[in-house]
Amino acid sequence: MSVKFDVQSYPLPTKLKADVSAEVIPTAAAANGRGGRVGGGPTMEIYVVAKSVSSSPRVNGSTYPVQSLARNLDWINLIPYDFYGPSWSPSQTNSHAQLFDPVNHVSGSDGINQWIQEGVPPQKVVFGIPFYGYAWQLNNTNIHGLRTPATGKSDAYDDLWMTYAQIRDFIVQHRATAVHDDRIVGDYCYSGRTWISYDDTQSVRTKVSYIKSRNLLGYYANDISGMLL
Repeated sequence: MSVKFDVQSYPLPTKLKADVSAEVIPTAAAANGRGGRVGGGPTMEIYVVAKSVSSSPRVNGSTYPVQSLARNLDWINLIPYDFYGPSWSPSQTNSHAQLFDPVNHVSGSDGINQWIQEGVPPQKVVFGIPFYGYAWQLNNTNIHGLRTPATGKSDAYDDLWMTYAQIRDFIVQHRATAVHDDRIVGDYCYSGRTWISYDDTQSVRTKVSYIKSRNLLGYYANDISGMLL
């Protein structure tokens, strides 16, 4: 069977099917605190949040049972995005899916390092790449870099997030300035008071090369519907 814990969205059920390892379920449930989908399939997997506490295996004061997960699960889907967003970090722009972070060490690479250091084999790690971005509203149109003052979500769009297609349209229609930052491997664009964090094709290519260089199992793409592609 397949067991999927999504700690971002779903309440964890109190009972799961008995043929799942009794070692994994109670400890994973305790670490997650929330999350849970059960469905059919030949494998077991767990979705973990790579954004909390510097993308570490520690989430909201709890610690994932790393050794148990590494031993019992076929793969682990890391979620190395949503580190920052205008709703939960409104006062400053930032890259929501950066691969590197030399300042605060909240990044995809930091998360990978910590999971591997805790005992998860690289061959069981699957790295997530988002196909969407977030738009902040700048305090000052003349100050528009990474980690600059903002006032929450931009009013350019009603939704919290923007699809990649919407971001590309925004760049064209508003003649926005697009910036690729090699230091973090992330992209942003700005026009007027709107500042958007996202991954463009160059960032995706670099992340895929990084995944291969670390001998990870692979990668997946996540669009705003929550579907894994």
